[in-house]
Amino acid sequence: MWIYGVITAALLHQVRSCSSVQHPVLPTLFSFRNLDNSLCPENSDLIEECSVVTVNLQGLFSRKLLIRTAAPPSLSNSVTQDRKEIELEKRTEEGVDHILQDGSVSTLTYSSSYGPVEIIVKNKQIFGSVFWEGERYSIQPCQRTRIQKTVLDPGCHVWLKKKKKVKIPKTN
Repeated sequence: MWIYGVITAALLHQVRSCSSVQHPVLPTLFSFRNLDNSLCPENSDLIEECSVVTVNLQGLFSRKLLIRTAAPPSLSNSVTQDRKEIELEKRTEEGVDHILQDGSVSTLTYSSSYGPVEIIVKNKQIFGSVFWEGERYSIQPCQRTRIQKTVLDPGCHVWLKKKKKVKIPKTN
């Protein structure tokens, strides 16, 4: 019987500590997929991290958008990976009414606490880059090779963290 009292007290504490204000859920630009990284670009000397992602085109209709910089530990097998959330707020949009149609081009400009972010959507393929806390990230369609020709795959995107450029000190 005492266990019911403990559970009841815990539930009452949770009810009192939660505010009645609804917290909006921001849509994400993409979600990480559990796939191998064979779809990542081959020029790995420029890329520090690469993850296959599923794009949320519907999220582009929202005024605010969220980007997570790294996959969750359950997908990345890394508990030390630095995972941050970047909140974007839409500033301008062109051609968004046709974003889900083939043959269309849309341009969206967002602001973040580290500067502007431009996202271009062409034929349901997303291209964009973000500078965040000294790091450069980008999103682009996966590249697949078909009969010695590289083509972009609109159903597949990769999220890339670029390597930092090494500054060579000037000698006098």
